[in-house]
Amino acid sequence: MAGEPLLDVLCERFVVDKDHSALLPICTGLREGRLSLLQFVDSLGPYLTHAETNVRLRGTLLLSSVVEHCVSKLNEKEMVVICKFYKDKLKDHYTLLPAVLQGFLCLSVSPLLPEGLAVDILKALFCEVQVQSLIQVDRRSIYSIIANFMDGRRHELKGLGADFVYGFLQAMDGEKDPRNLLVTFHIAYDILRHGFQLGPYDEEFFEVTSCYFPIDFSPPTNDPYGVTHEQLVLALRPVLSYSPQLAQFVLPLLLEKLDSEMQSSKRDAMETLTECCAAYGANELQDSLNDIATSLRREVLEPVSEAVEMAALDAIQALALTLARSVMPPDGRDLLHMLLEDTVVECTPTLTTGEARRLLSASRLLQAVGKACYRACIHVLTASMHVLVKRFNDSKQALERCTLVDALRNLSLCCQDLTEAREGEAESPLHNHIETLLELAGAAVSDTHLQLRQAGIALLIALASLPGALSEEQLGLAVCHLSQLIQDPVSQCSVAAVDGCAALASMHSTLLISHCLPPLTAQLLKDAECHLAMKSLARLCLHPDVMRHVVPELLDHLCTATTVADVVVTCEHLHNIVSQSKRCPESLSYLYNTLLLRLLSHAVHTSTAYGEDRVSDDFAGDASVIWHSSTVIGAVARLLTAISSFAEAEYVEVLLPDLLLLFLDGDGKLLANGMLDSPFQPLQPNSPWQQTQLTALLAACIGSLQRKVAVPEWERLLSYLVKLTLTSEHTPTVISGATCIAALVNKEPSGLRLDVLLKDILKKLDDNLSVERQHGCRLHALALLLWVTKAMVLRYHPTAPEFVNKLLFLLGDTDLGVDAADGFRLLVTESSLLLGPAAHADIRLLYRQRLYTERAACLLLAANADGDRRSNSLQALAHLLAALPRQALVAELPTLSPHLLSWLAEPHVAVLAAALALLQVALAHSPKPLEPQVESFLTCLLPLTRSPSMSVRIAALKCLSAITCLPTHLLLPHWITVQHTLAAVLDDKKRLVRREAIEARGRWFLLGSPGR
Repeated sequence: MAGEPLLDVLCERFVVDKDHSALLPICTGLREGRLSLLQFVDSLGPYLTHAETNVRLRGTLLLSSVVEHCVSKLNEKEMVVICKFYKDKLKDHYTLLPAVLQGFLCLSVSPLLPEGLAVDILKALFCEVQVQSLIQVDRRSIYSIIANFMDGRRHELKGLGADFVYGFLQAMDGEKDPRNLLVTFHIAYDILRHGFQLGPYDEEFFEVTSCYFPIDFSPPTNDPYGVTHEQLVLALRPVLSYSPQLAQFVLPLLLEKLDSEMQSSKRDAMETLTECCAAYGANELQDSLNDIATSLRREVLEPVSEAVEMAALDAIQALALTLARSVMPPDGRDLLHMLLEDTVVECTPTLTTGEARRLLSASRLLQAVGKACYRACIHVLTASMHVLVKRFNDSKQALERCTLVDALRNLSLCCQDLTEAREGEAESPLHNHIETLLELAGAAVSDTHLQLRQAGIALLIALASLPGALSEEQLGLAVCHLSQLIQDPVSQCSVAAVDGCAALASMHSTLLISHCLPPLTAQLLKDAECHLAMKSLARLCLHPDVMRHVVPELLDHLCTATTVADVVVTCEHLHNIVSQSKRCPESLSYLYNTLLLRLLSHAVHTSTAYGEDRVSDDFAGDASVIWHSSTVIGAVARLLTAISSFAEAEYVEVLLPDLLLLFLDGDGKLLANGMLDSPFQPLQPNSPWQQTQLTALLAACIGSLQRKVAVPEWERLLSYLVKLTLTSEHTPTVISGATCIAALVNKEPSGLRLDVLLKDILKKLDDNLSVERQHGCRLHALALLLWVTKAMVLRYHPTAPEFVNKLLFLLGDTDLGVDAADGFRLLVTESSLLLGPAAHADIRLLYRQRLYTERAACLLLAANADGDRRSNSLQALAHLLAALPRQALVAELPTLSPHLLSWLAEPHVAVLAAALALLQVALAHSPKPLEPQVESFLTCLLPLTRSPSMSVRIAALKCLSAITCLPTHLLLPHWITVQHTLAAVLDDKKRLVRREAIEARGRWFLLGSPGR
């Protein structure tokens, strides 16, 4: 800085001229050492002591701003001087307080603040400032200063003793702003958590904090601060529940709220009580135990809402758990015993004769107290099991027996989370009841009543899932019961039984393999039960051991299937198994190394064993030739895609070289027996179509791999694929080859190798798309163009515009124009296979919007021309519009709205659908420009309600509903015509069309009515 005169000028600019740009040079000089704080204070001094309050305010604000920006450069002596100045300013005019608080706030976060200054600052604030008389921002500053000192200077604040607590309570008392309350609740919690002495202020601490309980705050609509009711509740709850010192005050408050008429207050009180139980201990709960337990039991046995009932169950479980931790007296009649006795006494009448709803509530209540410890579990089970079993045996009503089984299951689950084991006791608390429960469950699952059978299944699963509850023999019996239900093809309980067995797979996989799998695999040989058996087997594969037994069986069935439908269904179930195993590396490794190789081997062997040159899909009855069907190959390809997309890179890199040797060179060492029956050259154009169509399997295996996996012989493979795609006469081969090329180039990193390949593809496309070529050759070249264009558009590759331009040029082609226009739908449609997110494709955000932005003007220009190009361009534009989100369509309304009428006269369904969708958006967001043309729009819309396309009819009716937003005087002249048209549509054969017609007719009937 040049010198002090310049500093004086800067201070004057800030204070007198209110020029805030003067702050930066001052702060820069201080940080760089060209200016000392002493020089700055000397220049600022006249303003800090000026007679006018406004000048002193601006001077203090400048000082605080400098401190904020340069606090790290201040030494201890300077901080002491500044703090002394700020403390004196607290006694100055009240308008200076915000600037002083700003300075204190900056100092409170500094780790260099000298020892003792934090205490001095707080003492000054507590003595000189009436916090609740300040505005919200200033109050928050004070709370933030306290919070900062609590975090960094806690040991100093503890030296204040109870005086600090008193000062904080005085500052917080009466606070109402939710933003400030969040800070104060955290401070109050830290006071308790870090052991600050409350001294004589424990009751005052409770009074100041508990007045906000329960939180009654609903944030306003569009609240910019984001403070929620839940945040306040979760911030206050630890304050009330942390310290046993507050128990004498908190528990009466919670008891009062438990009797409240407001369900939210009850629930909040119960959730707070749940946390209090863990913190307080049995001694603090003793005096209020009976009243608390009575209130909680009432909320469970006489529930008003499910949420309150669940909260009450959690609270009484926490209460029992706390009592279980207390020391038991010699006579065994401790507080837990009293709670158990009272609960059993209150629940016994309900268990004996109560209605279904109360019976289940009573069982859940007993379950909650029984989970406390081993002793509680024994007590509850001994008192209630025989009552429920006797009632079940005496009952003749299926629904009542079903409720009793559910109640028994609830009681059995007392042992589920039991962590305390009785010394010297190895038996489960259910040991004396297991035989009875298994017999009862067996009777339930054998009953003819569906709901009772399902309840029996749930009881069996609950018993089998309890560790150590059942012996091996009993487990086998339970699994046998479930297995019998799974095998019954007409049983409506088979799904529940399968789900139950699947849940037990991780604990008892050996039992499932020995009891459930053999009968299900036997059903694979029965046509009537085959599909249900496969579905059940697939759902059971949640454990690697079970999967290793199921997959070979399904593969054998797949390879011997005699119908296309059977193969497709089997592939779908195998696909489900793969999806279930995607989070298990062990299972994925097995599937990739077994399932993938077996499918490839079978497909290759059947392709080399072809007979007559058939191209139809009528292969029924021949298990070998059936794999020549393109439908079968497609189903297998989808399965292989799923396996490859989930597989880890280390598995893939081992098999990938051999896989490419198989398809490029016909080397069969990858296959099961390592040899081929006849030459296998699927990538050669002169090979039989039975072999070339297996390109779909190659695409599935390598097109869905993770992007980090490098494909060996990439250039050679793609040259073969390009040649095959452009010269093959078999359409499925062409499509699979094109998709494989697209998947590979989409994931290939940018560089010379990719650029050379794309240039070569463009050259070959030019040659094969020339008009001298035959139609079939040009059509296949178009397929390659479309897929490669999609791959490039998805990743924003620089060559994408070249491919799109070539596609645009074809819109005017007499032979390929329609197909090229329809190809734009492919470009913007999200692919679920090789170019989708699941296959790790390189997809950039907003690629559809980018494609539309770049090409809309060109297509719109062509759409206004004459000839075939106009029609094709309109279809292409329609496909792009259909893919745009609604917000993007709104932005395009000014450009597109003038063309709506002409597009509504087009015969193409895609154009009509896009025009109608655009018209709906225009009517919703910008109807004013459409008012002069209302008659023309109605003239176009009414005939479309009879269109052959259901989607067009529905869209036209939606537009007729939306058009009622226009002024009534414009619509009333057409009222009769519209009503007659809509009356006829009410008889449409499609329900969705009739529904829209009713909606539209109702809106038109209300035209001109009062209040519209």
